[in-house]
Amino acid sequence: MIHIAQLWQCFLLTTLYTMSSPFSLSIADTREKILLYGLFALLLIRSSIDYIGLFVHLNLPLLGTLSLSQLFALSVIPLMFLFFFFYFHHLTQTPFLLPFVLMIVLAAVTIPFSPLPNTQLALYEILRIASIVFVYALSYSVITTRERFFALAHVILLIALIPLLFAGIQFIFGVGYTDVAFSELRIFGSFTHPNIYGTFLLVIITTALIVLSGSQTKKMTAIALGMLVLNFGALTLTFTRIAWLVGMIMIALYMLVKNRLLVLPFFILVISAYLFVPQIHDRIHEAMTLSPDSSLVWRFNLWHDTVFVTTSDGHALFGNGTGTFMDLAQSIRGDLFGDLEPHNEYVRAYVENGLIGLGIFLFYTITFLIVTAKNALHAPTRIGRNVFFLLNVLFIALSIASLTDHIFRSTPLQWILMALVGGALATFARKSTPSTTHSAPYI
Repeated sequence: MIHIAQLWQCFLLTTLYTMSSPFSLSIADTREKILLYGLFALLLIRSSIDYIGLFVHLNLPLLGTLSLSQLFALSVIPLMFLFFFFYFHHLTQTPFLLPFVLMIVLAAVTIPFSPLPNTQLALYEILRIASIVFVYALSYSVITTRERFFALAHVILLIALIPLLFAGIQFIFGVGYTDVAFSELRIFGSFTHPNIYGTFLLVIITTALIVLSGSQTKKMTAIALGMLVLNFGALTLTFTRIAWLVGMIMIALYMLVKNRLLVLPFFILVISAYLFVPQIHDRIHEAMTLSPDSSLVWRFNLWHDTVFVTTSDGHALFGNGTGTFMDLAQSIRGDLFGDLEPHNEYVRAYVENGLIGLGIFLFYTITFLIVTAKNALHAPTRIGRNVFFLLNVLFIALSIASLTDHIFRSTPLQWILMALVGGALATFARKSTPSTTHSAPYI
């Protein structure tokens, strides 16, 4: 009950803060105001309930026992379909929906033909992708001005305080995550695993840099800098190696373009941390040694086994069916080798949906890399170019992180990411007509 009370207080804080300085929004249309603050509330709640959901369950007829996050997902479904019905015009004008549509269609079409049918997980994945489209289209519809875009960015930074609060409690009281491979305490915020929190922090760090790129007040500059430092500290304490790696790549790319003089001091700091901080040294050394009990060796073997069986069984084109990766892995390896999640979005795409599914996932990735890169070069305003440059760097980082972690399957991360992308496309992208008409080209 304490966790629920804290969540409610944070929700009220966000609502009050978004209606006050430094970004009071003058919105005459009540419907538009509901959609805008509804978007903020959805992002807040979804980023805060994973850990709480481990302890809150409800038994429902026909559906069985559902966690808090699953109950929230059910509550979003009617809102999503209402938006798709009443705002279909906005949906059709939202650019670059084709990769998502293809993912949904493929998942639906392959359900009856799956050699390892798991209809429940397939339907869940369809609804999950639809929810990402919902947040993306909603953001593209209501984040239509620079003022609203930076309001969204500020709210995301405020949302990040909730995981930071949980992480601080975990660090101070020593109740973080530990495992047999690495005994050092690892914080995980309001999520269920340090890796999920670590990759989520990459989006928050990018958002802080976006706020810094467009900040016009000393107050917001100070807040963004403070959040940047706090979230980098949290990223370090997650001990998530792939998030460390791509975080360094992000900052290095940012410095190479914006301030090359900082590149050398940054790498001196990174090397010093590796040499003189035992916990960081041990974590990286484990990845470099690749001993038989290494988590990376375990992942390589899992990828090899599942890809080999998928190919040799004649399922290379369409895969084994959406949501079937763990079923296949268990049939091959049993429970002896621990967690059967793939920790690789590309391997998952191939095993579950074959070459077609992998092609669609690569199409999604490349589409948004190209879109953000083009606008980073050609957006009409300097601030717009900065925003798209940071989003492009983030997409590069997440594409690399997808090689060893769950990125597309992390719904809180995808919601915030696509809210930023939708808002940036509506606000800053080059268009042939005024932004209020939402005439951006779509695939």
